[in-house]
Amino acid sequence: MITVEGFDQIPDPPGGRYELRHGEAVFVTWPVLQHKIRQRRLRVLLEPIAMAFGFIIDVEYPYRPLPENEVWGADVACFAASRERLTDKWLAGSPELVIEAKSPSSTKAELLDKAMTTLQDRGPASFG
Repeated sequence: MITVEGFDQIPDPPGGRYELRHGEAVFVTWPVLQHKIRQRRLRVLLEPIAMAFGFIIDVEYPYRPLPENEVWGADVACFAASRERLTDKWLAGSPELVIEAKSPSSTKAELLDKAMTTLQDRGPASFG
């Protein structure tokens, strides 16, 4: 089982990146154009609202929903701007909002696993 510390030492491969899921490095390809367009549309739609309330909207945003064996990437993430100032490499805890732009390759099981893992977050205080 790989920890976040060990995961940090693994270089990204050509054609994509790794996510740490339940202690295993999982290869994730870079998003295709249609996926990026969906992400951009969501960001453009939500950004003015989020900024008005002190939140940031970003795409392909890395976060650690749980402290030891998880580093995920959100297709679209919304989180308090104050949290980003505390972030070194990956957002500690889950963003306040995570949107997944479903891909043809996404399975229901993968989406459910990501949702349940993201919702297990106990907040940045649990990373102390």
